[in-house]
Amino acid sequence: MKAMFQLLEESPEIKDGSIAKSLNLIGGCIEFRDVHFGYLQDQKILDGVSFVVPAGRSVAIVGTSGSGKSTILILLFRFFNADYGAKMNFFPIPSARNKWSCFKNPLKNLFRMS
Repeated sequence: MKAMFQLLEESPEIKDGSIAKSLNLIGGCIEFRDVHFGYLQDQKILDGVSFVVPAGRSVAIVGTSGSGKSTILILLFRFFNADYGAKMNFFPIPSARNKWSCFKNPLKNLFRMS
């Protein structure tokens, strides 16, 4: 428990900008338009990725190991910022407040022990 509380007290490396605002996610969509991102400057993980997930719809992201599936989620949750093109509800994700998201595991009840 002590380690969990220490983690919650950590300061985020990604800071809110001076014009950051909360996102209204009700009825919103997710859009990646020509997103480029790499953890290292000379090593792109996402190179021109584009897709739209309309409000209320689901999407499956599939690919080989290292193709950027987890990186897309990392950008959505703002653990890192994409330079350009990542939007939620038509608002640039890097301009959103850091504490707007939560993650609910959709597989939680799929493998329930009986």
